[in-house]
Amino acid sequence: MSDYTPVSCDFHDRLEAFATLRTLCRIVYQHPVQGLTEAHGRIVDVYAANRADYLRLQDGSEIRLDWIQSVGEATTEWSGCHADKDELRAAVWSHLKQAQVAIRDPFGHIPNFVGAKQAADRLATLPIWQQASVIKCNPDSPQMPVRLRALQDGKRLYMAVPRLTNRRCFVELTAEVLQQKQVPLTQAATMRQALIHGRKVSFEEMQPIDLVIVGCVAVTRQGGRMGKGAGFADLELAMLKTFGLVQPNTPIATTVHDLQIVEAAKLPMQSHDWALNWIVTPEQAIETQTTHAQPAGLDWDRIQPEQLQKIPILRLLRPDP
Repeated sequence: MSDYTPVSCDFHDRLEAFATLRTLCRIVYQHPVQGLTEAHGRIVDVYAANRADYLRLQDGSEIRLDWIQSVGEATTEWSGCHADKDELRAAVWSHLKQAQVAIRDPFGHIPNFVGAKQAADRLATLPIWQQASVIKCNPDSPQMPVRLRALQDGKRLYMAVPRLTNRRCFVELTAEVLQQKQVPLTQAATMRQALIHGRKVSFEEMQPIDLVIVGCVAVTRQGGRMGKGAGFADLELAMLKTFGLVQPNTPIATTVHDLQIVEAAKLPMQSHDWALNWIVTPEQAIETQTTHAQPAGLDWDRIQPEQLQKIPILRLLRPDP
């Protein structure tokens, strides 16, 4: 006798609709062995077998329908521009969570990961770090140990204002100034406290950057990278290039978990993408030897009206029609 509990016709029809529309789904279910589990993917089939009903995801995994606690669209506010990239992001976020190496829910974020400090420490052993006096770093949580190490090592640190919502869209931090203010470096390295205690600067006030650190959802050993889909890292780098603050040979690095490294075929580079020179994980440092040409600066044909509306500095920099 089967222990399967039949699901409602409405629920079954909803799953069928997701499959028909090829909707990227986020599914939370109670696995009898693994416990509460989360999966992301497109439903390709809903079927009956062995006196129970199942769904099959695009990656081949199968979930019994009466295990499911919730199912919905796996979307973020930046989803919808590139379906393949949306799917890859969802797969990486799901993989990190299932492997229990994500700190907090990774979905929709540059994922914080177990071993982020070890990755930052490994980055600090590289010549690109040791030779750098000025570092630009993203504001996300997994790079907090990188920002802290930069301050501890006496480097000038620039952190982007989240979402570039300020005309002065970078914050400058130095250990010297923070110590004068009696602000602990561990406190100033967090995004929120950096915005409070750092000095917001314009591009004209910034010094040339020796090393760029970006946050990533997925990377390839060939230098490909993908963020959470908002495009802020590419915009920041393009603007820094426009003002002469980064050069074609300025190294670009990231710290990620090893599970965020994907095959190159899954993440092809495009002309507007900025390639990575180094990928640093808790276990290894990978020099990508990328041959991808870095963009020349802002590509106004790719700037969306919504970006112009929400990012003040873009409106100031926009050339006259």
